Amino acid sequence: MKRSAIYTRLSKDRPEERSRADQEADCTALCRAKGFEVVAVHTDLESGYRRTARRPGYEALLRDVQAGATDAVVIWKLDRLTRQGIRQIAPLLDVLEQSGTILLSVHDPIDTSTAMGEGTLGLLASVAKQESENISVRTRRAKLHHAEKGRHKDGGPRPFGLTRDWSAVVPEEARLIRSAAERVLTGDSLRSIVLDWNRQGVVTSTGRGWSIQALRGLLLQRRLYGVRVHDGRVVAKGTWPSILDEATSRRLSAVLTDPKRRSGRPAHSYLLTGFLWCSRCGGRMRSTHPSGGKRKYTCPPKPDGCNGIAILADDAEREVGAQILIAMDSPRLRETLHDDDGGGEEFTVAIAADEMKLEELAQDWAANRITRPEWLVARDAVQARLDQSRRRLAEIAVKLPLVQEDLSGRWEDLTFDEKRQVLGVVVDSIIVMPATRGRHFFDPTRLSIKWRF
Repeated sequence: MKRSAIYTRLSKDRPEERSRADQEADCTALCRAKGFEVVAVHTDLESGYRRTARRPGYEALLRDVQAGATDAVVIWKLDRLTRQGIRQIAPLLDVLEQSGTILLSVHDPIDTSTAMGEGTLGLLASVAKQESENISVRTRRAKLHHAEKGRHKDGGPRPFGLTRDWSAVVPEEARLIRSAAERVLTGDSLRSIVLDWNRQGVVTSTGRGWSIQALRGLLLQRRLYGVRVHDGRVVAKGTWPSILDEATSRRLSAVLTDPKRRSGRPAHSYLLTGFLWCSRCGGRMRSTHPSGGKRKYTCPPKPDGCNGIAILADDAEREVGAQILIAMDSPRLRETLHDDDGGGEEFTVAIAADEMKLEELAQDWAANRITRPEWLVARDAVQARLDQSRRRLAEIAVKLPLVQEDLSGRWEDLTFDEKRQVLGVVVDSIIVMPATRGRHFFDPTRLSIKWRF
């Protein structure tokens, strides 16, 4: 008696379809009618529309055919085997041909033991692929319509800061988000916020502790200022309450996506790390602590530096702190600190306008109103302007956490993070000059500070 293997698939996308047991029963009946003995039944439970879906049952079927363990493969209907056209079943057809195994279908006129049945298979596979593509188009359009109405995405975990149905804010979580935004915009690190939240027992909406990546992702979500995003672009005002205003959210985005912000790198453990540069080779100086010696900032060896300049760390840090306190009396710094943020608003508006311009250009190109070269020229110009606005907004977005009057005379009382915040706002870089031969005391003139004001 000839052997047969049955393949069934139950699609998650079509709950009304025949169950797997019904498919198997119909296939078994066809095997009896053809005089085949059923030696294997392979099953998958998966969406037929996902091109990357893994199908262990289908893969096991291929192995059976390749091993010569069956003479026929029986399916309930072709769309149980494929919804992506002849290409998806080509590997099966190849091994069927090589092994002399035939393919039979209960509800399709498929019998590859005949030339007509094999031709019908190719035709029906193409029809199945077209049906899948039509459904995909309708699904994408429905999702876009849903987004354009300002409705939130269905499914997924509860958004942190909002109730599960997105209808109201969760007061304590919204307070934490606003506090985190304010801390970032005054120069605080994501790491310190995460440490505080985890110490307080704050958890995500899924009950997990916070990580730097999770907090960064939360603060970059545009749903925080109440807009609906679809395929990476804003398409409507959301129907849910906002937690941040748009200006704050855009300033956050500018700071957190600034290339100068080295996210994912270890936290600075020394005050002047990242600010000191070697005057000889331009290399970034690092903190070193020789065994039995005093901690220093040194220029690293090649290829990152020249290893030719070093300065005592404690003395350098005290001198920079003293010069910052002197700089507090600068009228230019006072103007910078008391700026009314008009420039920030200007860049926020410019960013929003250029983002809209890029979207309009894309639509013009898609509608054949402009050629691809025209689109590229216009896009590059707008993108360059947009990048510059984002950089400028990132530069002015972070303000000092303390006013001048509070800072004067209190440098040594500030925490490490507060000192780093002040440095980041007022200091651009510090060039370290070579030591004078024969001078065995700290020389403050070796430090040349480039201010941001």
